[in-house]
Amino acid sequence: RLNILISHDFKDLNIGSGQYLFLITLYENEGINQKVLGEKLLIDRANTTRAIKKLEQAGYVKTIVDTADKRNKKLYLTKEGHGIIPAIRQVLVKTKITMLEGLTEEESEQLFCLLEKIEKNVEKGIETINEGKHE
Repeated sequence: RLNILISHDFKDLNIGSGQYLFLITLYENEGINQKVLGEKLLIDRANTTRAIKKLEQAGYVKTIVDTADKRNKKLYLTKEGHGIIPAIRQVLVKTKITMLEGLTEEESEQLFCLLEKIEKNVEKGIETINEGKHE
């Protein structure tokens, strides 16, 4: 259901609800390659490729071949990509306000602490899978 809220607000920006993650991550890590981007977001190669392709077509991302290693393609936000970041942040703030409506400040803090614990547990599970120890 959260996806419905986010998708509605991102519709005017010409991006899908999952694509904002790529844009924000690229904004914070310009020049990384597609493999590293996918790893940072814990998104598989095929979905990362599709998202980057859509963002390139929308004019938000550009790919530049690394002069030191021609096989390596670095990802950068375009001028339009940089320009959309404030709007994305606005949508995320609006969504956060909607989600936390009716919660006290203490409840909100507790919720975020619990979510951080859950995230760490998920990351440990993924590490276990990547190490081949998951049964």
